[in-house]
Amino acid sequence: MDNLSSLDALTFEHADRLTRRSWTTTETHIRKLREAGPDDNGILQLTTLCSYLSFENRLAAGLGIVREG
Repeated sequence: MDNLSSLDALTFEHADRLTRRSWTTTETHIRKLREAGPDDNGILQLTTLCSYLSFENRLAAGLGIVREG
């Protein structure tokens, strides 16, 4: 991950934080994302997508659904 742009690295960090420990997200994390490029709408879209995918995967796992692929 050393070759990632600042925005890419922050995006992956945000996704990881949302998935593993969402309650630790602070205004500082959001400010750093803003400074790297996305506006508030872009950050909302990123957060919504990450949260939805996490929900979908946890729902499938909780129901014992084996996902192919």
